[in-house]
Amino acid sequence: MEMSDRTKERDVQHAEYKFFYTYFSYLGSFMCDKAKEFAEKERATFLPANLQVALVHLAQHEKVYFSLSFLEQKSWFARRDSLKNSYSTLQSMFLSTEKQELKINLVETESNVEQESLISAICLQLSDFCAARLECLSLYIQMYKSTLSSPLHTLCSEVEVLLESYPAKISHDCLKRIQDCVTEELTVLLALLQAGQKISEWNYTGALYDMDEAHEVLVRWKPLVMNHQGSTFRGSFFSFGEKSSTPASGLYLWMEKFFQTLKSRFTFYFYE
Repeated sequence: MEMSDRTKERDVQHAEYKFFYTYFSYLGSFMCDKAKEFAEKERATFLPANLQVALVHLAQHEKVYFSLSFLEQKSWFARRDSLKNSYSTLQSMFLSTEKQELKINLVETESNVEQESLISAICLQLSDFCAARLECLSLYIQMYKSTLSSPLHTLCSEVEVLLESYPAKISHDCLKRIQDCVTEELTVLLALLQAGQKISEWNYTGALYDMDEAHEVLVRWKPLVMNHQGSTFRGSFFSFGEKSSTPASGLYLWMEKFFQTLKSRFTFYFYE
């Protein structure tokens, strides 16, 4: 390979890395609209066209995911599993792109050994990210339908499995922000569920540690997801903020309300 070819290849690799790092930094910071705009407007000629389109869709789906609006079934035609179908489609697209990239690299290197490119590595890990979202969607829908009437220890076990499995599968440097986001989300959810279980068992010390762990992440999330203060809630446990809150704040608001509910229970039992 000539020096000019090597330089060109390094430039492409640098452009790929910069594109992915910037996009996922936006996405992992709850800046879904900015991530979508970046994927739409960036002239990423080094990316397969279908991948750039998939990233636009991913940002749109993440915005709906964090708003929790998928739990609101507005009509018979707007099914709660429509977002699950969207993530499932993206997962298939990422896996297909990953296989295509491996074949292209195989031809270009004239080798019988498959060499993983940055694009193929990212696509493979994004398929795992979509799998994690599908699991979380099923969990939130289950909790919404039962209004947390399912045994808390069962929910805790399910979240523990997700926390142990998925963050390690999205460990590429470019995906660091969304890996952190998934880890923090599952950490808060597990801590809140465990605190609820321990409070019901009169284990106040254990519950306090769990609530502190959840609160630490929620404090870190608040400036990222909230542009307005004083949002109100509807009557159900899974509540949705008014239009004064950002669309990305639905999940945060629900977790914050869950925390405050546990705090009230904790205080009530303590004074009793």
